[in-house]
Amino acid sequence: LDELFKIGDEVSVIRQGSILGTKSVAAIDKRSIVRLMTGKSLIERYPRFERPLGKPVLEVEHLSSFPILNDISFSLYKTEILGITGLMGSGRTKLAHCLFGEEPISSGKIKVYGKEISLHSPIDALKNGIALIPEDRSVNSILHYQNLLLNITIASLERFKGLTGLQTGRMFHTVRKYSDHIGIRTGNVNDYPDSYSGGNQQKVALARWLAYRADIYIFDEPSRGIDVSSKIDLYNAINDIVAKNGSVILISSDIEEIIGMCDRILVLTAGTIVANIHHKEATPERILKYATRG
Repeated sequence: LDELFKIGDEVSVIRQGSILGTKSVAAIDKRSIVRLMTGKSLIERYPRFERPLGKPVLEVEHLSSFPILNDISFSLYKTEILGITGLMGSGRTKLAHCLFGEEPISSGKIKVYGKEISLHSPIDALKNGIALIPEDRSVNSILHYQNLLLNITIASLERFKGLTGLQTGRMFHTVRKYSDHIGIRTGNVNDYPDSYSGGNQQKVALARWLAYRADIYIFDEPSRGIDVSSKIDLYNAINDIVAKNGSVILISSDIEEIIGMCDRILVLTAGTIVANIHHKEATPERILKYATRG
């Protein structure tokens, strides 16, 4: 939307296959566009809700990973949305991959519910209730040659095993349940998600781990490249995770998103945490000051 107001002359809003209107950019504001696109006001864009936080579910102690991350320590609490931000090259995505067992850890400890764990692969992470929704979803999240049914249930197939094979009826029910829950816009579980929009692909990746019933969800740049309506669906899904006693790490370069959604914000610079800010004390200027070491 920001780019639209910088370079656009006219704007047409399309929702569910119909053009709702065309106006001069000078004759409309961002709030009105969002309302037309989503049927919701901009005030609801970051639907934060206050809640008590529980005990630590994830503790990272002096984690280092050559050549970027150095002496990373933090805790994630039950029902918390913890934001992690920083400039490109700060180590945000590297940290996500370390916590999901995709990158080697040079030193340090990781504890889940107070118990030290080893993360040598994503299988180790999943066994300990950690799921990652990665930034490059079209490469690492979507099974391009499989339908929606398998894309969502692939991580949970053990649950669907019966005496004579997979219980496809339960699989169909699960896919429909989570598709409806987070607003995957599709008409058929036999659709192939590689033809979906970026927003729907992101929702498919999330639905897979919701069906898996993870405890800790790591989102890496979850809203990049998706439309405003899909962003609101995504934020509501994140809130639903913590409302049901899950915990979330939200990694994003979008400072408005980080401030709007997170309870606390860690700022990474050159592979080191340089700030731990409560959301009530967070401003874009303060975060950028730490991120740039200004």
